[in-house]
Amino acid sequence: TIINVIVRPNPIANFSATLTCDTLYCVNTPITFTDLSTVINPFGGSLDTWEWDFGSVPNITTSNTINNTYNIPGNKTINMTVTDIYDCSDTISKNIIVTDTPYVSFSFINDTICCNDPPMIFIDSIYSVIDTFIWSIDSQGTTIWESIVIGSSTPPIFPQLCADSSYFNYIVNLTVSNCCATSSYTNTLIVRPAPIVGFTTSPIVPHPGGVVTGTSIDFYFDPYVVGGDLITDYMIIDYGDGSPPDIINNPSMPLPLWDIQ
Repeated sequence: TIINVIVRPNPIANFSATLTCDTLYCVNTPITFTDLSTVINPFGGSLDTWEWDFGSVPNITTSNTINNTYNIPGNKTINMTVTDIYDCSDTISKNIIVTDTPYVSFSFINDTICCNDPPMIFIDSIYSVIDTFIWSIDSQGTTIWESIVIGSSTPPIFPQLCADSSYFNYIVNLTVSNCCATSSYTNTLIVRPAPIVGFTTSPIVPHPGGVVTGTSIDFYFDPYVVGGDLITDYMIIDYGDGSPPDIINNPSMPLPLWDIQ
C-alpha cells in the first residue's frame, strides 16, 4: 500500500521596524512592526497568526502589522513567530536600539570672570545621541551671540564679554537635539568689570619748579570699580626709574613713599 504524505514547509519569518525619525527609534514614540514573512509554494499554507514578543507579555494577532512603544531606552530584542493555516511556524529575532531624549549639562571652571576673559566651560554630562549643539548668550533677555555646532560637544570660541559699570550676569544656554527630541540647559556667567586705577602725588608731579633730589613724594592710589566696591587684589607699580616694580597686595592708601634720587 502506498500512502502519499504531504510534508508542508514552514513559512520563513521576517519583519521590519519603521524608524520613528530619520535613523533612530525614539523612546515614547510608537514603532510600527510589519511582517515580511514568506511561504514556500505550492505546499506552503497562507499565513494565519503572528505572535509578537517585545519583552513583556506576547501579543498574538491576526494582523501582520503592530505598533509598540518603549518607555525605556536601550537595546531591545523582538521575537516574532508566524504560523500558517496548517499550524506550521517559524520564529525570528531582531534587535533595535531605542534612543532617549538628548540631555547635556555644563559648568564653568570659574563662574565669575574678569572683563574680556574667555569663559572656560566643562561639559558635565551627555546623555543619548546628540546631533546638534546650539550655544547662545543672553543679555537682559536678548540673545547677543549664537553658535551652532554639528556633531561635537566641544564648546566653541566664545566672544569677549565685559561689564561696564558693575558685576553683570550673562545667561549661557545650550540646546541639544537629535531627530527624536530637543532639550536645553542654562547656566549663569558673572563678569566682573575691569578695575580703574588712578593716583595723585604730593607734591604734584611734574612740579612747575621741579622736585629736589631726595624729596619724598607721597603717592595716593585710588583703585576701584565703577559702581562696585574696592575689590582690587593687587597692583603692580612701575616708577619708571629702572628699579624693580612694586607689587602691592590688597592695596590701601596712602602707599609707601618713593624718594627721588
